[in-house]
Amino acid sequence: MTVAIIGPGTIGAAHAAAWREVGVEVSHLVSRRADATLQDAPNARAVADLDVVLGDPSVDIVTICTPTPTHREFAVASLRAGKNVLLEKPMALSMDDAEAIAKEAGSSGGVLMVGHVVRFFDAYLRVRELVEAGAVGHPFHVRAERMIAPPDTPWWFDEERSGGVAVDLGIHDLDQANLLLGHPIGVRSAATHPLGPVETTVRYDDGGLAQGMSHARMPATTSFATALQVTGDAGVVATRFIGGERPVEEFTVRGAVDAGDAEPAEPTNPYARQAAHFLECVASGTPSAIAPVDDAILALSTALAARDSLRAGGAWMPVS
Repeated sequence: MTVAIIGPGTIGAAHAAAWREVGVEVSHLVSRRADATLQDAPNARAVADLDVVLGDPSVDIVTICTPTPTHREFAVASLRAGKNVLLEKPMALSMDDAEAIAKEAGSSGGVLMVGHVVRFFDAYLRVRELVEAGAVGHPFHVRAERMIAPPDTPWWFDEERSGGVAVDLGIHDLDQANLLLGHPIGVRSAATHPLGPVETTVRYDDGGLAQGMSHARMPATTSFATALQVTGDAGVVATRFIGGERPVEEFTVRGAVDAGDAEPAEPTNPYARQAAHFLECVASGTPSAIAPVDDAILALSTALAARDSLRAGGAWMPVS
């Protein structure tokens, strides 16, 4: 089984490392640069023409790591050619594009999964397991934070190409909130700066509430930080990570499940865990149960509502 990566940039490199870790060769890098290389894909051939990959029967999986507006074109073409597709999030920048990709997946022979990699983070998996085990009773509130240093990718700063902080960064935590609380019905967002902090509030159909903070102006010394807290009628589960020279990792449970100060599992590469899961899906020919396409569409709808709320000065927006 071999993989072609479309877009061998920073995220493409993360996927290449993951494929190498799970023992799958990256055979092609699709790029406008004829000299494109990735350290973890030493034998990959750089090609500018996607049709070279789509016409190669030895390529089983296409991993798409390009700017979001290109996702529909590349995903639909790859699925139509019978390839299995691991598509980076956000799935698209419009519901029409997302639904077109999903429709093609439904009619083609390929398996589609959207790379909501946070679903494969050790601590976040542990939070979900504890909530499902009843640690907090009935969950009714989620508080999430995600902070990064400004990316070194120029297109990311163009909201028409990335969706802005509310979409490209915030979608991770909105997806987690949907996973934990159910179906969102309304979204409101406010920001002090285009790069954040962006504060988003989401209401859910059973009365749940989520609050997310997305921020893309962290200093290089603390380039990544994230947190998730789930509160229910019987307790709280929380995790926090702050990167830097002396990383801080916390995991706490106070609730119906007597777990004390629970420690997450031994850290693993979430991209590798995601890749291994996708391989299982491809081998069985079945869609992912961990990261279903319908959930990716719902996360996109929620994120687009957050973006629209920002554009409307903080008005409540429905989730389509």
